[in-house]
Amino acid sequence: MMGPGLLAMPTLHAGIPSAVRLREPNSLVAPLAIALLQANQITAAMLKSRPNAPLVKVFAEPDERALAVAALSTWWTSIQYCSKFFSWGLHVQQLPEDGYHRHLDESTIWFCMTRNTDIQMPRFALEPRITALEQHLAGFGQTVLAVLFDATMYLPNALDPWRAVSAAQWMHWHDCQTDEELLEDQREERGYETIQQVIDDGDILTRAEFYGDMPRWVTSPARVVSRGEIVAAASNSFQHDVIAACDAISALVNSPEFTIRPHEVGAHNYPADSVDGCMVLLWRDNDQISRVLDDELNMHGEAGDYTEFIDIHGMVPSGAAIKKYQSRTRQVMQLAQLTERLLELIGEPI
Repeated sequence: MMGPGLLAMPTLHAGIPSAVRLREPNSLVAPLAIALLQANQITAAMLKSRPNAPLVKVFAEPDERALAVAALSTWWTSIQYCSKFFSWGLHVQQLPEDGYHRHLDESTIWFCMTRNTDIQMPRFALEPRITALEQHLAGFGQTVLAVLFDATMYLPNALDPWRAVSAAQWMHWHDCQTDEELLEDQREERGYETIQQVIDDGDILTRAEFYGDMPRWVTSPARVVSRGEIVAAASNSFQHDVIAACDAISALVNSPEFTIRPHEVGAHNYPADSVDGCMVLLWRDNDQISRVLDDELNMHGEAGDYTEFIDIHGMVPSGAAIKKYQSRTRQVMQLAQLTERLLELIGEPI
């Protein structure tokens, strides 16, 4: 006669949706399933046997991979919202350990976010509406842009002015502090007699050219006016809506429950460069920001050692690690929803 323990081994319920891709080798699926169980993510409902299931199924060992996918999919679905611009998926897998990746822990599982490529990447020009705010009150536009800049620090990789200026610093300006220093450096390196010969080459991007159509504060925005000054100056529904959107973001990131830090989000946690992003933010369509971003992505693509993930988080599976990742990612989603509202107001779709 079968013992009572064996009767408690049902199969995965067929109705559980699968919204997550699990690409782990079999050796790591069991530790992941155990960690999910410890984190209370594998529930009784997932272990319920189907009505009229054959006894061979009822008494079978549960499929650890199916349980892990069901648990992750159920959780992933629970933190989604009715998004307007962002559409992301989750892949759970090992990442390559060849070459300079060999130092990675073999027991590490990587939770990787991807952009849904069935939907066009959201692209926005910031100049029209930020300038309108700036013209209404000097510093209004820059202060709003500073709020957006802060929000992007807690979101998956974005292709934006702040990434572009960082790339330009090492790709085009070679850490030179001024255009004069850059041109002289390139004259010596290329063996030219005059600076004009360097300029005539046409492949030098100076700071003057990069900032030709935008204020310098775009790449380093600061809160230069107070909320009180902005509220007092606001005179229409658009401006009041922008203030409300900024207030919502500030309230979230400054709340005690918001515990993530910028270094915990993005694809930089893995030693390969990402060539994708959750959105594109330009000052104007086809501007110098776009040029620099294209240069950087092309360079990574030609090098061949890159990833298309927009967020990468590694962990050695445990209940505590699963809970920490889920808390962090839930906060990312909350911020993404609020950021969408601000982008809807200040971004011109392109």
